Amino acid sequence: MNQDVLELKTIQQIITRYCSFQGGVDLVLEEVPSFSRLVVKTRLDRMKEALACTYRYGSMPFYGVKEIRPAILIASKQGILTCEELLNVADHESCVQGCISYLNGCECEKEHLTDLTDSLVAHPKITQRIRLCIANSHEVSDSASPKLASLRKQIRSVLSSMDSTLANYIRSHSAYLQDTISATRNDRAVVLVKNTYKNQLEGIQYGESASGLAAYMEPSCMIPLNNQLQSLRQKEEQEIERILKELTELVGEQADSYLANMETLALLDMLFAKAQYGRETEGCVAGLSEDDTLFLRSARHPLISKKTVVANTYRIVPPYTTLLITGPNTGGKTVSLKTMGLFVLMTYCGIPVGCLEATVPMYDNVFVDIGDSQSIEQSLSTFSGHIANLSEIFKNATRKSLVILDELCSGTDPKEGENLAIAILEALRNRKIFVIASTHYSKLKAYGKQHEDILLASVEFDMELLQPTYRYLEGFTGQSNAFDIALRYGFEKDIIDHAKQLKKEDATRQDELLELLEQQSIRQQQYLDQLAEKNMQVQKAQEALQKKQQEFMDQEDALLQQAKDKAELYLEEVRQQASEILDDLKMRQSIKMHEAIEVMHELNDLSEVEEEEETEIDTTIKQGDTVRVLKTNYLAEVLSISSKSATVLCNGLRMKVDLDGLKKETKKKPEPKKKESVRYTHNRSSFSIECNLIGMRVEEAMVVLSKYMDDAILANVSFVRIIHGHGTGALRKAVWDYLKRCKGVKGYRLGGMSEGGTGATVVMLKES
Repeated sequence: MNQDVLELKTIQQIITRYCSFQGGVDLVLEEVPSFSRLVVKTRLDRMKEALACTYRYGSMPFYGVKEIRPAILIASKQGILTCEELLNVADHESCVQGCISYLNGCECEKEHLTDLTDSLVAHPKITQRIRLCIANSHEVSDSASPKLASLRKQIRSVLSSMDSTLANYIRSHSAYLQDTISATRNDRAVVLVKNTYKNQLEGIQYGESASGLAAYMEPSCMIPLNNQLQSLRQKEEQEIERILKELTELVGEQADSYLANMETLALLDMLFAKAQYGRETEGCVAGLSEDDTLFLRSARHPLISKKTVVANTYRIVPPYTTLLITGPNTGGKTVSLKTMGLFVLMTYCGIPVGCLEATVPMYDNVFVDIGDSQSIEQSLSTFSGHIANLSEIFKNATRKSLVILDELCSGTDPKEGENLAIAILEALRNRKIFVIASTHYSKLKAYGKQHEDILLASVEFDMELLQPTYRYLEGFTGQSNAFDIALRYGFEKDIIDHAKQLKKEDATRQDELLELLEQQSIRQQQYLDQLAEKNMQVQKAQEALQKKQQEFMDQEDALLQQAKDKAELYLEEVRQQASEILDDLKMRQSIKMHEAIEVMHELNDLSEVEEEEETEIDTTIKQGDTVRVLKTNYLAEVLSISSKSATVLCNGLRMKVDLDGLKKETKKKPEPKKKESVRYTHNRSSFSIECNLIGMRVEEAMVVLSKYMDDAILANVSFVRIIHGHGTGALRKAVWDYLKRCKGVKGYRLGGMSEGGTGATVVMLKES
């Protein structure tokens, strides 16, 4: 009764915006709340699955869906469908396949939705036949039948003949013609002849031009061609009609299946339109309670702007069967009533409700008396209208009904009104009817405090700002705040003070104490709410900080891993390059060994860099200590030390080395370890005639070169090759300066084409 005031229809109108075709729109608008537990449970089960799928995968696609039911009915009655209607039937197949594929790809609960898609029947052969016969331009294509293809070929041939014949005629009779272009009259090709010559030319006239200076004439040479074209056109139309009739018969044979599909698609369209609405409003699907519990956590009225709506939690838990909301007239009592009533009806329609969690009892009906019930036609005042509604409620409501009453028994004498309100509430309670009501009668508030099945609540009013906050407070009875509101709107203070004095005289001491206790309880609740809000803010700040710390750590780990991956990739590329060079060297007769040695030396350098990244500075190194130079693997003595580097004596040469390139040794005498890239012994047969200095600093290279030349002289070889690379030329200059001073050197030169070119120096040694 009077459920329209809860504005369910408005919600349904909003949901239709998310529908894909008219079938879904019609179902949304036609749907009414069901009071059957089985029906409601089915609706909610389907809605829960649709909402979950929509949140994770987006809405179900209804590409190509159109309202084809009128066309299907025509086909079932032996009518003939147009090309456009047949293409819509073919598109229906794409929609069916799309819905089935979408649901198959959803990895979530979908049992109830699958029951719907399993009932969809595909018609691939009919769809294939339609698409073969009808082009996207809504015309029957040549491939529809061999006969049609042949007729259209003949038509094109005749048209070609007509064009050439007509062109010749115009060219040979141009002096008689008003214009050198052709026209069409009665679907026949004609020319425009000057009136002075129209009787001199052979042909059929089809009237004069608009100016009256010329006449349309079909030349005699065109008559046979026009007749032939007309005949072919007629045969073409007959063949097209035959093809359309054949396709229509195929569709008509499956009319029941197509109609059933459309019903299922409309139901799916409605479900996913509701789901999209639920996602947009951040809603949830309510559950049905078994013990008459009504619970709406952080409920937001869907027709109030998200920026201004206040979320409230409502609950009516047994043994409570009546909720009595009090507070000022502008405080939001009606919004609370409408929110609870609307969410009950939305649940019974299977629509998601705008709250974080919802549980709704199964009522057998919802009766509503909200707003001004004044009727001029029935000569009813506001009070009379409310009483008429209440009379109908008492006639029809049962112990499983929900009755929503706004400002119970308002609009009449306050004394009579509050007593009548108590009597009505008492009668509803005696019948075990569930009631949600609002009032500002003080006597009704006192009545509510005397009964354990009545839950009292109020809407908050900010006494400092003198305006409602629209916050719902469970367990408190609010004040009407009429005096404060009157002051806000400009009433004289003397009038308000006098009203307060009259109220005080009427009130008992118990009433004063209850009002004072109520105010203190509300303030206490406000302090608790503020504390909870601050705690929540602190918790959110801590969570944000922890999240940023975790993001920083993850980013750091990612960067380190990225660097390692990049280094490994580069190393692998170099290894691959070296392998290719070695393979190439094996295939050549003249082997350039220094190229392979350079690549292998580069690999060794990369490996050393990776190891050096993890090397830490030894802070115990001091002057006079024996250390190992990690780059050359030689022992040296520390001559002096600074904050980041040290000067060491290595094989008689002074050199400056970074501290992270030194390792403290306990050995007293240096015992240089030979690098793998400089393999040589005093045995001539095993001595390497190449010394690779690429990648070394000048100081390091000179130490290695000095030791190598000593060993080369001892090995009594006739020549050696020093590989120093190209670079800046500094290393080659240092090598040559050393060779000038070396006593065992007979001469030296740059390498030839097969000896490393300018990147190597060939040294001839004196024979001992």
